[in-house]
Amino acid sequence: MVYAFNAALEKINFGNVKLVAAETGWPIEGNTPYSSVSNTQAYNKNLLNHVMQNGPPRRPGYIMQNENLKENAVEQNFGFFFPNMLPVYPFC
Repeated sequence: MVYAFNAALEKINFGNVKLVAAETGWPIEGNTPYSSVSNTQAYNKNLLNHVMQNGPPRRPGYIMQNENLKENAVEQNFGFFFPNMLPVYPFC
């Protein structure tokens, strides 16, 4: 899908526009056995290392939190924080 979107941008002479993932993460629960604290920690640690080596995201004030209003458990559990801003798991 990203390649198709890039091709469409090039076709209308906007090939220099950079695309950024708007949502990323690994759910802490809702898709056993793949969703777990250890898998989520590994994913987010690697994501943080990537961001630290390659610069901040476009909106550095954005806080990744769980979205308890989404429909299913997997979609609700991608964040670093619960909606009350308590950490989902220890970061260090």
